[in-house]
Amino acid sequence: MEAIRTNEDIRRNLPNLRNRSRELSKNNGDYRKYLRMCERNIVGPNGILLQTIVRLKNGKLDKMANQWIVKRWADFCMKGNCTANRRQGMRRLMKNIVRCWRIDGEVFLRRLPNFNNRHRYAFQLLDPAACPVTLNQVLPNGNRIVMGVELDPWDAPVAYYFYSRSNVDSSMGQYYDPIYAPTQRIDGEAYVRLPVEEINHFYDDELVGQVRGFPFGQAAMQEIYLLNSYVYAELVAADAASKKLGKIVNKKLPSQYGGRNADGTQKEAPIQRVKTEAGSFDLLTGDWDILTYDPQHPAANFPPFIKAMNRKVANGLDVAYNGFANDLESVNFSSMRGGVLDERDAWMDQQQTIIEDILDVEFPLWLQVQLLLPDSPYEPFAFERLNAAQWLPRRWSWVDPERDAQSKLSQVALGATTPQDIAAELGNNFDDNIEQIKEAVSALGPIREYLSIIKDLKGVFDKSQDLKPDNVIPPKNDENDDAEQK
Repeated sequence: MEAIRTNEDIRRNLPNLRNRSRELSKNNGDYRKYLRMCERNIVGPNGILLQTIVRLKNGKLDKMANQWIVKRWADFCMKGNCTANRRQGMRRLMKNIVRCWRIDGEVFLRRLPNFNNRHRYAFQLLDPAACPVTLNQVLPNGNRIVMGVELDPWDAPVAYYFYSRSNVDSSMGQYYDPIYAPTQRIDGEAYVRLPVEEINHFYDDELVGQVRGFPFGQAAMQEIYLLNSYVYAELVAADAASKKLGKIVNKKLPSQYGGRNADGTQKEAPIQRVKTEAGSFDLLTGDWDILTYDPQHPAANFPPFIKAMNRKVANGLDVAYNGFANDLESVNFSSMRGGVLDERDAWMDQQQTIIEDILDVEFPLWLQVQLLLPDSPYEPFAFERLNAAQWLPRRWSWVDPERDAQSKLSQVALGATTPQDIAAELGNNFDDNIEQIKEAVSALGPIREYLSIIKDLKGVFDKSQDLKPDNVIPPKNDENDDAEQK
């Protein structure tokens, strides 16, 4: 069979795939579990932290610059500062980006410089459904629009087109939010054209020439639907097997005759029913027989089939089966360790994708705006020196942290790693750790002095206990036997 071209395949199937993926994200427990796993492991409970390594001309760390950038970025990441709708902080924004990336297969992140907030900068997430896959044409300037993306002759993005108003259904409401920007009309339809400088179009370009992204879970959708259909069929069969149906017949008696109507037609015989209580039988006299309908449904194949399908779904979603399906049966330490390590490699790969395509792209643009503000202590020409960001994504501790710590200490002793690298692997900032340790030592000074006094007093008390006469063992002789008895 002849293969369909990449973009043509996406143009035909993207709307249906996106709708199915969104439906699963709302109504399927397994798919929702996977999305939660993405949020917890890619973004994590603390988000992706910033660490700056700005240095002076002599090569030493510029602590003041590092502290200023980190503090300003932390303030920008607070709820109400980084998004145009002022309803989210950076951690929740990153969770939405990851969720949209997994469900829709692509993210349209709009940059809003000179926005009306104290940082003069904000982000806006645009609904991928607002970028029409049906908009395809060649422009007079030689550029062409492919599925809502304007490309130059080298296939580099120039601009993105979005519907200027939301499609409204009287029963379902609007399909996506409108885009607030000047509009232009193409073939009678009003579109918003946003230049590439305002849009970060983020997706997995898995195929050559791919212009739009498709849902990541599409490889597992078929297995999910087959699994749901099988569970429903098992439920129907079990329901039928739990019901006992039958009738009481007497073959020796003639069929009942209900008589005739006034027009001569035969009347229907009245239906006779026997009412009985659950778990009991009525005693009938005569030659009666019971004809029962008792469907049997063996369910021995149900558990292995569910496991097999869940494994296929886990493979399609690139996660470990045991954690995804909550199945720890027949799992030992070695097999669990192998599966977890492979899954964590996948999470770290996706974290690095987010860092390279989102944070490393957006942070320099944000920093340029901050250096232009009146309260900035640095001039704009210092941008190259100050743009030294490192990102600390979420990391995981192992089941045996003591051995892991000993291994890290051995690597430091051999020069194979540094304390800074170990802190980064744990998702911590080494400089922040040092400052917190200093604060802890300073705060513990009076406590340490108090504990030292207590220790000295305890030593004096122990010595006094040793000198008490009761603790001295008297010599054993016959003269003091009577005294000991008394």
